[in-house]
Amino acid sequence: MVQGYTVIHGIAKEAIATTGYVQTDGTLDDSGIYPNYKLSAENAETPFLAINTAEEGELVRILAK
Repeated sequence: MVQGYTVIHGIAKEAIATTGYVQTDGTLDDSGIYPNYKLSAENAETPFLAINTAEEGELVRILAK
């Protein structure tokens, strides 16, 4: 089985202090371009992994499956 991955960008809705699973909250940032992401509850598996840390409101790189 082949899986595809891509790196996308989003905005940290809250501080992301560690890399790992994140989830979108379904909203976009003020510019209307970037989706907002927050840490996944209890690090539950999602199709999105933060590959860098970010403070609230900063750009975060996301590995999307």
